[in-house]
Amino acid sequence: MEQIKKSLTEALAQGQSFHSWKKQALTELATLDRRYVELVFRNATLSAHNSAKWAHFRDNAKRRPILRYSAVNDSRTRPSHSALHGLMMPVDDPRWQHLAPPNGHQCRCTLISLTERQAKAFGYNGAPTHLPEYTDKHGRQHTAHADNGWAHNPDLDLTALLREREQKAGLGRAMFDSGDNKANTDYSPNPEDVESIARHYVVSNGQKDGLEHGYLVDKHGAVIDIRSGRSEEIDYKDLSGRLAGATLYHNHPSNGILSRADIHFAREEKLASIVAFGTTENAYYKMQVHASETILYSWIYEIERYLRNHLFKMQKHYQIDKYEISMLYQYLLVIILNDHKIISYAHQPSVEMQAIFDKYSEQIEQLRRGFK
Repeated sequence: MEQIKKSLTEALAQGQSFHSWKKQALTELATLDRRYVELVFRNATLSAHNSAKWAHFRDNAKRRPILRYSAVNDSRTRPSHSALHGLMMPVDDPRWQHLAPPNGHQCRCTLISLTERQAKAFGYNGAPTHLPEYTDKHGRQHTAHADNGWAHNPDLDLTALLREREQKAGLGRAMFDSGDNKANTDYSPNPEDVESIARHYVVSNGQKDGLEHGYLVDKHGAVIDIRSGRSEEIDYKDLSGRLAGATLYHNHPSNGILSRADIHFAREEKLASIVAFGTTENAYYKMQVHASETILYSWIYEIERYLRNHLFKMQKHYQIDKYEISMLYQYLLVIILNDHKIISYAHQPSVEMQAIFDKYSEQIEQLRRGFK
């Protein structure tokens, strides 16, 4: 078992899939049950993923101080996990040491970090004195808890390993997860790369004031305009009609994906591309629009009508909160447009966005395939 543990740690550090790891460790695994082996790998991967999230929660606690527990709430969700759905407590609440996912074998629960304003919108008015309760199949009441043997401190799982991986990937404290509002002084942009310069400018300034910042360049990479906006948008009315072929680089204080407004702006101004960077995470979103305005808006209309119908049903069936639904809505809009070559879209989502996409991966694939 020690050999398997060692090979598993190495596989996670290298980002290997289950099948790649299984093939390499075939000698050690030959005597073990296949389902057990896969369960071990899935559990280790879940722990690694959630430990990475916990590192970001801790480092960004000043900006997003509240964590909200989110369960899938389908027929496979355990009652003790479902009872925790919607629980909100500060990042530093010691009870998270025993409640942070994963809370059992193949647990699909996750934590979502919120600003104070977002938490209040969900009804937060302080951490609860008592944890939620649930009723078991025998009618007995219990305080919600992790499965037996799964209560753990999430900050101790694989954080050191993940920090090492972050540094190798350029995801360390240099720019995105310092947890304060100071501009980064350690990150040096590549002076030969326009995107690197733009990224440094908009992210560094966004970390100072929490606002969106824009960096516009023409098709040759020459700077057209640099300006700041508000927390959720930048006003370019004065440049309307003069940006054809330009690329807009900007930051998203929420670290979230490209919005419907971004799509419209890119098409209306005939931009070559539009790029958004996460302000406090190494998130990256890039889009190019290929279709005419008429075709694009026709597709958006049909996709949104399809999504409104299906996501409403999904929200009722799985008891998904409005925040997750809005993120799924935005993601599915751009990804379906990309599937049908109306736009080109690429991203490296934030930890929070990736957690939502992973949590509802099956439903996302069904909705993508279902749109005709």
